[in-house]
Amino acid sequence: MGSEVTVILRLGFEQRDCMDQYEKVEKIGEGTYGVVYKARDRVTNETIALKKIRLEQEDEGVPSTAIREISLLKEMQHGNIVRLQDVVHSEKRLYLVFEYLDLDLKKHMDSTPEFAKDPRQIKMFLYQILRGIAYCHSHRVLHRDLKPQNLLIDRRTNALKLADFGLARAFGIPVRTFTHEVVTLWYRAPEILLGSRHYSTPVDVWSVGCIFAEMVNQRPLFPGDSEIDELFKIFRITGTPTEDTWPGVNSLPDFRSSFPKWGAKDLASVVPNLDSAGVDLLSKMLCLDPSKRITARSALEHEYFKDIAFKMKSLGSNSFAGSSGRLSTEENDDEEISRLAISAYQAREEEIERKKMEVKEKVEAQLGRAEEETRRLAQIWEELEVLGDPMRKELANVRKKIDMANRELKPLGLSCQKKEKEYKEALESFNEKNKEKAQLVSTLMELLTESEKLRMQKLEELSKNIEPTL
Repeated sequence: MGSEVTVILRLGFEQRDCMDQYEKVEKIGEGTYGVVYKARDRVTNETIALKKIRLEQEDEGVPSTAIREISLLKEMQHGNIVRLQDVVHSEKRLYLVFEYLDLDLKKHMDSTPEFAKDPRQIKMFLYQILRGIAYCHSHRVLHRDLKPQNLLIDRRTNALKLADFGLARAFGIPVRTFTHEVVTLWYRAPEILLGSRHYSTPVDVWSVGCIFAEMVNQRPLFPGDSEIDELFKIFRITGTPTEDTWPGVNSLPDFRSSFPKWGAKDLASVVPNLDSAGVDLLSKMLCLDPSKRITARSALEHEYFKDIAFKMKSLGSNSFAGSSGRLSTEENDDEEISRLAISAYQAREEEIERKKMEVKEKVEAQLGRAEEETRRLAQIWEELEVLGDPMRKELANVRKKIDMANRELKPLGLSCQKKEKEYKEALESFNEKNKEKAQLVSTLMELLTESEKLRMQKLEELSKNIEPTL
């Protein structure tokens, strides 16, 4: 147990073994090495985030990932990096107390489809990501796990902050050898995918480029389902690298000369909603050769950001310089970026209000036309009401005439029906009599025919009996 306490004291936090100050509200997720809770500070009533680290999982005490995150975040005080407020050691568990932000960039993109139609907001988010990463890099820290889920957003100000430094590493010169099993697959740089263990700050810039394209397109740029699939998805857009385009690529452990040979696509067709300056910046972020990839600090000075009214030169001299052990807090710069974030948020709110007013005016105009139509119909109704009595009287008279005619026609109809019946009966009687007459005639004809036959027969017999005389 002493080793954990020693670590906490060495990192500059007071030894505390009581969680009474914090009340867990609900579980909100899983971090790199533990569970994350939404909680409340009973003293200040502030909502905070608690990361619980299970110490019994490692024989040596505090996990190296936790030590790394605590040490880095304690030193890195910046407006675009989540703030570590406290460390509590309790019952074989270590709790990291962070400021609470309940929205991340992934949730924001999923819940706000119109986000991609707001280039200024995308620009402000990208600028803040780069600003946080440039700060990390200027103090020899790689984040190594950049993805939309690790970028937290303040709903009130739209300020964006980097979070989850569990995989972050401090680096020196020369660049150290690291493991390549880092960074979520879709945001993993090609040099890591090809097995390089000598990588540096460009891996974070690649991840930022993937996030940039995802904000613009509202879908991941390289959603591979395996390392080789991820590589091929990258090469289909950037083109398959060669020694000419990326010197040294053939010597990387996982590069194969048998890889399919794809040509580079026009990046503007991949992100059709991005302006030319944005496409240029993205192409520099997604350069396959890490030695030629733009740095975070240079990206902040790119033409793409010229219209967000930020004085980069004066900011740059104070924000990213300095390599001493203790890091500056950059309070003036943080106030400026917060002011810009709030300004962008207010501008968006004003745009929403303007659209609401346009809709309201259209609705009111339609209601005005509807009221006018209602008045016209009411006037016609009044005119019909005036004519109502004479028209009703006239209709009543017509009805009476029809009824009278019906009464007069009714007896006639019955009489006609009777006559028609008598006619039909007479016709049937006549036909019956004719039928009988025809039968008699037929019988008579048969009798006459038979009589004629007998007469002829008698004549023939008589003629045979008479002898001829001389």
